[in-house]
Amino acid sequence: MSRRCRIAIATAVGLLFIATAASGLGAHLVRGWFLPVLAGTGVVVLACVPEAARRTTATGALLLLLPIGAWLGVVGQQPDVAAAPPLVATDGSSMGNRLGAAANPLLTGAGGNVTVLQVLLAQSRLGPAALDGRAVVVTGVSDGRRSLSRLAMVCCIADARQVPLAVRGPLPRAGSWVRVSGHLRVERTSVVLVADSVRTVAAPARPVL
Repeated sequence: MSRRCRIAIATAVGLLFIATAASGLGAHLVRGWFLPVLAGTGVVVLACVPEAARRTTATGALLLLLPIGAWLGVVGQQPDVAAAPPLVATDGSSMGNRLGAAANPLLTGAGGNVTVLQVLLAQSRLGPAALDGRAVVVTGVSDGRRSLSRLAMVCCIADARQVPLAVRGPLPRAGSWVRVSGHLRVERTSVVLVADSVRTVAAPARPVL
């Protein structure tokens, strides 16, 4: 393999990391706090291109193409909520202590715009009764029947888990992104979201929590 080809491959890999961090695709793969790390990695790779072209073997250069192949495999894909394993109780502590996670207003007695993960964590920490009657707005993917959900991850898409929230009220077809305004209500040992209004929305820029 010629030196020119090795330079082209190394340059493409560096640009790939930067493009992933700068585009919406990065939000499908890692949490927001990690995007600057991806961009920084791309800058370092570009800075090392001349040395890499001199030292890298043909096999090493071909291995550098693996990130490009993986990137092309996920371009334009939306995370599949239904295919992700559900979040179980033992995962709650790790999900609640994620680096860069936003403050949970439900833990301070407030409501408003919250995520399904924040509802689940508040229920686990405070108990369902403490959330009864809270007015909230939640965005997620409809199952077409009785719940909406989001994917949540600690670090990257490989550890993503499905976080569902039961909804009382009509929901649009399965797979639709919806914003539900309503209030939380205790049913048996958990809370459900009683919908006052439901509207279809576009997928958020960062679909994975």
